[in-house]
Amino acid sequence: EAHISEDKGSEYLEKACALDPDTVRVSNRAIWRVEYFLKNGKTDKAGDIADAAAETYSATGLRAKGIFCERTGNPGEAFDWYSKIESRYNDPAPLMSFCIRHQVETGDRRFEREVKRRLGKLFPNGIEKAALADFSGPPADGVLIQRENDLIKAAGLHAGDVIVAVYGIRVHDFHQYEYGRELKSTPELELIVWQGKGYRELKPKVPGHKFGVGFGSYVRR
Repeated sequence: EAHISEDKGSEYLEKACALDPDTVRVSNRAIWRVEYFLKNGKTDKAGDIADAAAETYSATGLRAKGIFCERTGNPGEAFDWYSKIESRYNDPAPLMSFCIRHQVETGDRRFEREVKRRLGKLFPNGIEKAALADFSGPPADGVLIQRENDLIKAAGLHAGDVIVAVYGIRVHDFHQYEYGRELKSTPELELIVWQGKGYRELKPKVPGHKFGVGFGSYVRR
């Protein structure tokens, strides 16, 4: 099977983005591009991509700008850009995830009050503690793993599995999971997962607590 290196993939993607007249579609590719150029020490290039993405004012474009500010040591600006996602899309999860991540990684508690103000919106029934013994039978809701990649397979997970808890907190949708996975800085995530015939506790080591595949909110029909 042919393998395209990350550098060659970036080269092809940059050419495609330069030729694409649809700025929103280009902004939807911005997060990977920003992270790639930051990783390779090309901060100015990453900044240009983040600025262009932010101008579209799409959720992904705004997040790309927030990520750039966060990774380049500007937490105040990052907060402002993540706040724009909340204002436009009524979605506090990216902002809250950033605030928790920043506090866990740096010890800086400047955004603690902002998180507390929004917890009721993200967890309308309050934060529920969850252990493996609390679950029996198929879940009513949770976080659906939509696709597989090497990280998913290495973790013992599969497309179609449903995550119901992270770090001992019950998660009913993806927004709650996105918040919960930032609560610790340990290399391992601590998950409770429904795998079709029963529940398992798993502790996969995942870079940045992100598997790099599509997750979505799950509701049993």
